[in-house]
Amino acid sequence: MNDIKVVHRNQRRAFNNTIRTLPQRMTQAARRQIQAVRRVATKAINSVKKVVKPIVRPVQHFAQW
Repeated sequence: MNDIKVVHRNQRRAFNNTIRTLPQRMTQAARRQIQAVRRVATKAINSVKKVVKPIVRPVQHFAQW
């Protein structure tokens, strides 16, 4: 009978630990996802800047005359 109680208690502890760590794992996954999106966005913004700057600068110089 004691063996059954010990097994039940251990399973309950493991289950409770899993429930406690689940939100932490979810927030870590969300952070990783946000970082990945930021990286992609930064790359996209930088590539657009490289294309737009050579076009905009001559127009600015022409408009300032």
